[in-house]
Amino acid sequence: MKKRENGITLIALVVTIVVLLILAGVSISMLTGENGIITQANEANLNNNHGTVLEALRLKVMEYFTKDEENLMEDKLILLKNDGIIDENGIVNIQKLLEKRLSTGNGSGKKDVYIIKENHLYYYDENEEGIDLGNIGDLGNGFQETDSSYFEITKDNNNNVAINLKNYGDYYLEEAGFENWPHKLEEIIIPETLNGEKITQLGEAFCRNYPYVKLIYIPETITVIPSNAFEGCYNLETIIVDNYRFNMNGAPWGAKDNVKVIYKDEEGYQEFAVTYLEDKNQEELEELILKSKGFVGTYDEFLQERNLIQEAEEKQIEYIEYLKEILINDNNSWINVEYLVLKRGGEGKTIEELEQIYTEKLIGFPGSFDDFLTQEGMTREDFENAIKGMGFRTEEDFLKVLIYIYAYNP
Repeated sequence: MKKRENGITLIALVVTIVVLLILAGVSISMLTGENGIITQANEANLNNNHGTVLEALRLKVMEYFTKDEENLMEDKLILLKNDGIIDENGIVNIQKLLEKRLSTGNGSGKKDVYIIKENHLYYYDENEEGIDLGNIGDLGNGFQETDSSYFEITKDNNNNVAINLKNYGDYYLEEAGFENWPHKLEEIIIPETLNGEKITQLGEAFCRNYPYVKLIYIPETITVIPSNAFEGCYNLETIIVDNYRFNMNGAPWGAKDNVKVIYKDEEGYQEFAVTYLEDKNQEELEELILKSKGFVGTYDEFLQERNLIQEAEEKQIEYIEYLKEILINDNNSWINVEYLVLKRGGEGKTIEELEQIYTEKLIGFPGSFDDFLTQEGMTREDFENAIKGMGFRTEEDFLKVLIYIYAYNP
C-alpha cells in the first residue's frame, strides 16, 4: 500500500487564511471600531481633557471671587480676558489656563476649541459640532439677588422712596413662630426698583434686626443714607457702592469702625473722564464747567462769581489743566452725565432721537415732541426758557439728564 504524504491541501490553506482574516477583522474592529479599544481610549482622553479644562476654569473663577475684595463686583469674563485666558470671542487659551498643552483645544474658529458662552463651557470638534460641557460658575458679580419679599418701601411727602428690611413681626406665624424669618442673612443686595418704584434712599436702622449681615450692596439709584442707617449692623464688613458719584461722607454710621467701602465703578469713571477731556480745547472745557455748575449765562459772567483763572494762577497750575482737574474731581461734573449716557446706550443720539425716546418711552405720548408741547400749551421758546430756569443750557442737556440719569434706560 502506498504511504500517504503529510501536508496542507489547497482547501485547508484557503480555510486557514479565511479564518485568519476573520480573526484579524475582529481584532481590528475591537481596536478601532465604534466601541473599539482605541476609540474608547480616545474618548476617555477627550473626556479627561474636557474635565481638566472645565475644572480649571471653575477654579479660576472661584479664585477671582476669593482673591481680593476689589474683584467682588467685577465681571469675571473681563478678568479672564485681562489674564489672557480667553480672547474676545470667548475662545480658551489652553496653554495659558493650564500652563501646558492638551491634545484638544488647539484649533481656531469653531474647530477643536473650547469656548465660553453664557456661563457655560462648550467644545467644538473638527466638524464644528459643539457640546455643552457644563456651567463654569457665576461670571457676573458673584451675588445672588436678595428675595424682594424681604424688603418694604416707604414714601415721604416729596415722593422719595426709602427701602428697609422687614421687621420680624411681618414673618410671625402662630403655628410656626419665627422660623421663616430670614434674620440670618449675610449678604443684602438692595434692588434699584421695588414694586415699580425707584429706590432713592436707605431706610433708618436698615438692618437693625439683621445682625448677621456682613455685606451690603447699594445700587446707584440711592443717594440718601440717614445717619442711623447701619445701626445694629454689628458684623458688617463690606459696603459696595455702585454709584461712583456718591460720597459716603463718614458713613457707615452705627456699624463697626473697620467697615470697608468699595466704589464699584470709580476706576471706570476715572478712565473715561481722562479720555473724555483729552482733546477738549479751552472753550469746550469752559462750557463743561458751566454745565456742571448749572450756569446759563456766559463764561465771563460766571468768572465774576468764581474766577478760575485767578485760582489757577494762585495754585501755579496751567489754566487749562486746572479746568480738567476741577471737572474730573467735581461730584457734580457734567462728565458724570456723559459717562452714564454712554453706559446706558445713549451716546450719539440726536436731539430728534432724544425727543422721540422722551415722548414714546418715558411718558407714553402717542404724538411728536412738538405735539406734546402743544398739548401742554407751550411753544418752543417757552420750553427753552423753562429748562434754562432749571439750570440747563440746552435742550439736549435737559433730555439727557431726564432720560439717562433720572429715568435710566427707558
